Amino acid sequence: MKLNPSTLHTSCVIGLFIFIIANLCGCTSGPQHALYATDTHVSLGIVYLQQGNFENARLILNQAISEDSQSPLAWSAIAYLDEITGNDLLAGQEYRHAILLAPTQGEWHNNYGVFLCRHHQFSLGIKEILVAAGSQPYIYRAAAYKNAGLCALKIPDKIAAKKYFAAAARN
Repeated sequence: MKLNPSTLHTSCVIGLFIFIIANLCGCTSGPQHALYATDTHVSLGIVYLQQGNFENARLILNQAISEDSQSPLAWSAIAYLDEITGNDLLAGQEYRHAILLAPTQGEWHNNYGVFLCRHHQFSLGIKEILVAAGSQPYIYRAAAYKNAGLCALKIPDKIAAKKYFAAAARN
């Protein structure tokens, strides 16, 4: 049976909506329900973002932030949306806000570091990425070191890049 990419995409979206509805209709209440609602809205916002539907992505991600303004995931997701839609100043503030909310979680440092590297702030970007790589427990150390290596190549600093790629291979 040959799969039509359009049908497969539609099936994935339908599956995601069923997951979202199941979570929203669950019997949880209070803070746990708010956490599920926020995470669900962030997931849906990311789907819209991947589809290029930035207007709906913004609506849903703003809703996630209004549900839980302390969610670094929501702040990082809207930062990425602002970055890809050209609002770099706001994106930088939002990435930093995600770090402020969870300074010991490596993923927020990695996201901000990659943002800085994409915007030619290589030294600062590598510094943030290395904070991520050194965070405990951060399971994406290899990816962080790879990101540092890619950023170093843009300087260009081949010696540093080689060191970071070697660290990625060890992790």
